[in-house]
Amino acid sequence: MLLSALVYPGAGQLMQKRWGVGAGFALVFTVPMVRFVVEVFRVLSAYYSFLVDFKGATGIAPGAAAIVMPFFLSLFIYIAGLVDTAVADYRIRMKSRPQSTF
Repeated sequence: MLLSALVYPGAGQLMQKRWGVGAGFALVFTVPMVRFVVEVFRVLSAYYSFLVDFKGATGIAPGAAAIVMPFFLSLFIYIAGLVDTAVADYRIRMKSRPQSTF
């Protein structure tokens, strides 16, 4: 779970040898995160263009929804990946635990 939290979403699933799920989480997380980074750079370039070319700068920047939506989608996928890793780890531990017979 630590790998999914600190390295990259999907890394914990890959360590559990759940290849498809791990690759899926990594890919599904990457798409909105790339979109988020692109939108942040678009906002920064719009505002920093005033610093370089005040008269020619348009000041047109994406709205807040263009940044917030990909961010929260990435955050949701990140948390879902952590929960999936924890649940799978719990199931693996329960299967390897010796069964008691009464």
